[in-house]
Amino acid sequence: MKRGIQMIEKNYNELPMLLEPKDLENIFSIDMRLVCEIIKLNEFPKLRISDHKIKIPKILLIKWINKNKEFLMEYRKIV
Repeated sequence: MKRGIQMIEKNYNELPMLLEPKDLENIFSIDMRLVCEIIKLNEFPKLRISDHKIKIPKILLIKWINKNKEFLMEYRKIV
């Protein structure tokens, strides 16, 4: 996960403005099950486009990651 966080910080400009959940698999180096768990968190930044479509604003994701780095590292160990 640390590698993924560093990747998003380095390649920030290359990422689309709105990310999809599958993008988080690569960014966080986790499987889709964990991505879904993180997306379910109330404080996680997401835009519900429809019942089955979610987008994640890049700028809000970066802010959320910076605020929750320790949580992300611990969460990955637990799950």
